[in-house]
Amino acid sequence: MTEQLKPGNHIEKGHPMTTLMPSERKMIEKLREAKLITQDSNYNIFYNTFAEEIHNKETNAVGLNFMWNSAGKEIMLGLTPKAQAKTAKSLNQQFDKAIKVLVPSSEVAEEAIKIREDIPHLKSII
Repeated sequence: MTEQLKPGNHIEKGHPMTTLMPSERKMIEKLREAKLITQDSNYNIFYNTFAEEIHNKETNAVGLNFMWNSAGKEIMLGLTPKAQAKTAKSLNQQFDKAIKVLVPSSEVAEEAIKIREDIPHLKSII
């Protein structure tokens, strides 16, 4: 029998812990409340892409980092190298806040943040 997960619950499958991400709509609401998405934000496309890719999915800390970088790569297309560097720096600075706001499990959120701090290469991918 498969265990039903609800957003905010996590189960341990050996290791790592997982969490079920909220709906896309709920994630966008949380990002707006945290002022990460605004009417003037250049990063709305990024956050919408991230929420679209990960909503209602069970994920872990590694998956969060992977999806963050994947969404980042999509918005880098067509930007000049200078604009790419500025955008990547800003998104990396927003990672901790966004993950804490979006991830229902504080344990999974903290693990994702720790992974990003421990593996500097992750910050250079986007």
